[in-house]
Amino acid sequence: MEHTTLKVLKDKARDLQPLVRVGKNGFTPAVMEEIKKQVKKNHLVKIKLLRSFVEAYSRDQLKELLEKMCIQASVILITKVGFIVVIASPHLLPQNHAKQHTSN
Repeated sequence: MEHTTLKVLKDKARDLQPLVRVGKNGFTPAVMEEIKKQVKKNHLVKIKLLRSFVEAYSRDQLKELLEKMCIQASVILITKVGFIVVIASPHLLPQNHAKQHTSN
C-alpha cells in the first residue's frame, strides 16, 4: 500500500508545474510561507531548486536543508530528482508511513 501510494503521488507530480522556486537565498521565511500555503491549497507541490541554490551546497548539506524544510513545513518529501523536489501533505500517505517521514 505504501509503495503504491508513493508511486501514485510521483505519477501525479509529473503533470504538475513548479509552484515554488527556491533561489540563492534558500528557504527564507517568505519561501517557507509560500510552501505552506501551496501545500495547504494543493496538497501535492512541485518545487524548483534554482541552480544558484543547488550549487551553493554539497549534496549532504542540500539533503539536510530539505529535511529541515520538510520538518518546518510539516510535509513529506516524495521525491527529489535533479533540481525538482516534490512534497506532499502528510494526510495523503497512510498514517504509519507519514509518521516515519516526519519524525526524522
